Amino acid sequence: MKIIHWNESRVNGRMTGIKRYEDELYLHINKYINISRLIRGESKYKDNMISSWFLKYKSYGADIVHGTTQTITPVALFNKPKRFIVTVHDIIPLLYPSAIEDISKRIQWLLIPKALHKVDHIIAVSKFVKLQLIQYLNIPEDKITVIYEGVNHDTFKPMDRDTCCNALGYDPDLKYILSIKSTFSIKGYEPYKRHDIVERVVSEISKQRDDVVHISIGDYYIDDYKLPLIYNVANVLLYPSEHPTFEFPILEAMSCGTPVVCVNTGSNPEIVGNGGVLIDDINSTDQFVESTLKLLDKPKPNRTCINQSSKFDWSITAEETLKLYNEVVK
Repeated sequence: MKIIHWNESRVNGRMTGIKRYEDELYLHINKYINISRLIRGESKYKDNMISSWFLKYKSYGADIVHGTTQTITPVALFNKPKRFIVTVHDIIPLLYPSAIEDISKRIQWLLIPKALHKVDHIIAVSKFVKLQLIQYLNIPEDKITVIYEGVNHDTFKPMDRDTCCNALGYDPDLKYILSIKSTFSIKGYEPYKRHDIVERVVSEISKQRDDVVHISIGDYYIDDYKLPLIYNVANVLLYPSEHPTFEFPILEAMSCGTPVVCVNTGSNPEIVGNGGVLIDDINSTDQFVESTLKLLDKPKPNRTCINQSSKFDWSITAEETLKLYNEVVK
């Protein structure tokens, strides 16, 4: 069986959630079967997303082509492979269209809904994403398989908190609230990430305690080696996004034994389980404050978080994806 991955990420591109998925999936599936991958280069013209549909993404006689993100789906409208599987991570741009200013991305998202009906099968990264595909785009349920993404447990793991604090220059006697500011939106921070909630919660807690410090970082814009250290320093991850599809920071934090306070919506109930606190009312600052305060004084590492995160592993992702390849080929 000949398989090709069509990747969105570029050669020497920055680390993003999509690139993490593409790299880890390729690495782990290759333990079972040899596959090849197409990665976009750095050419301004040949390797931009639209021209890639014609110039870069070719099947080369593959039994299965796997487009590893939804932005590759429009190829199905112009040059559909023999068997075409696409992973859908989210349909957020359809729900928040004003956040997209890039012309190329606007064209992609105009074509993606129609193109998804043309592919042979869809991988959704959560049950929540699958439900959205059915509800908003009328994709048949039997055309969608949920395969969760994973986390690298060798990288994101519990470490001695005092050691991590010393390595990063933090005071181990203080308590730390961690939040993640997405750096990928063109028009500032995406509104659905709800950083306004973080600001209100931190402000209120600061009035009650003088031993709490807020750490705010951009996702995947710090050195890779620092990220697990920061998760281990943090006493709680405050992550109030109102539209979570599959959030790597939540899973990475839990893998380090750090509990999460997030909203009881989207994919969070699937991913967080009992590894944190799920807030029912996103507009209740009091609920966020109360839950965050309780977790700040809990001992670390939190074994419940670690046990929950162990359910998500890239080896499992690879095995289930390979199983789907075999089913599609039949």
